[in-house]
Amino acid sequence: MGIFTGVTGKIAINGNDVAYMSTWSFDATTEMIIRQHFGERWTRRIPSIKDWTASADGSVELSVESGQADIIAAWFNDTEIVVTFYLDDDTFFRGPAFIQSQNFNNDAGDAPELSISIEGNGALTYVGPAGAMPLAATTAATTTKKGE
Repeated sequence: MGIFTGVTGKIAINGNDVAYMSTWSFDATTEMIIRQHFGERWTRRIPSIKDWTASADGSVELSVESGQADIIAAWFNDTEIVVTFYLDDDTFFRGPAFIQSQNFNNDAGDAPELSISIEGNGALTYVGPAGAMPLAATTAATTTKKGE
C-alpha cells in the first residue's frame, strides 16, 4: 500500500457516491475519565465513550444522480444515513450518522458551494486493503486495585 492521494478519495451516502465533493474530513474522539488520587503526582486517564463527527465540501449539483439531493432529504427528514469516507476503493471509514447542518454559499464570482456537517450515530468502522491490518474493536479485561 502506497501513499494515498486525494484523487482516489470520495464520499458516499447510503452506498451512493456523492458527486462534486472536493474535501472531506472526520474527527474520531474518545472521552477520557480523569482519575486523581491522594499521594499521586500524576493524573491517570481511562478511555470512555467514543464519538465522531465529519464534514464535506464541494460544488452544488442537486440532480438526483449526484447524491446531494439525498443529503438535503436526510436533513429535512431527520433520516439516519450510512456515510463512507474513501481513501481509495479498498480503504475507507464507514458509520451511521445524521446530517447536522448544510450550508450553501453562492458567490457571483464563483460556482455555488455546499458544506455539510455530519454527526456520528454509532460505531465508526475501518476497512483496509487485502493484507492490511484493519482496526478492530477489542474488549480488554482490566482490573483496578482499590486506591489505584
